[in-house]
Amino acid sequence: MTRIRAILFEDNKNYQKELTAFFEASDKVFLSACFNNAETAVKQVRDLKPDVVIMDIEMPIVSGIEALEAIKKVMPQTKVLLLTGIETDDKIFAALCFGASGYALKTDEDGIERAVEDVYKGGSYFSPSVAARVIRLFQSHFIRTQPHYVELTPKETEVLTDMVEGLKSKEIAKKRFIAFDTVRGHVKEIYVKLHVNSAQAAVREAILRGIV
Repeated sequence: MTRIRAILFEDNKNYQKELTAFFEASDKVFLSACFNNAETAVKQVRDLKPDVVIMDIEMPIVSGIEALEAIKKVMPQTKVLLLTGIETDDKIFAALCFGASGYALKTDEDGIERAVEDVYKGGSYFSPSVAARVIRLFQSHFIRTQPHYVELTPKETEVLTDMVEGLKSKEIAKKRFIAFDTVRGHVKEIYVKLHVNSAQAAVREAILRGIV
């Protein structure tokens, strides 16, 4: 069986050795080269022509995200698997935007091997916890781009919930331990955001839109 050729960009020497030893025992992946930084990643990928590039997202000089972007600009068909020790929404989103084929956690070596195999075959791979974040990210993005989406503050949501329950402004103020004028201010903002001019209309919109 021909093993998948991969190259690794990883500045942590201990982890680099650990992952190298892991792949030496693998019958699926052959790690043909390792680099401590991604400063000349484009040249190295072009010269070595690996099946899959494995790249740490956090590196000195040039980050994994920056290297990914540069590689994809000149070699869009290259499969790049990003590795991370920390799951952050902004980096996950950036990786997807710049064309990463997968996103795996460093702590999951078996998952990394499976990820290399998946992206080599034309698929994508995300560690389970990363996959859950990806779903939340795209659901959130979808909701925020819909015409019915309204972003209320936590306090405005509380006030609107009380309005749906039939409470008047004075009753809301007493329940929430806030000033009557504060409630009126929240109600005014709710009206503006929902494009209504009465409590009844605000309640109707809240129910129709599933806001509360």
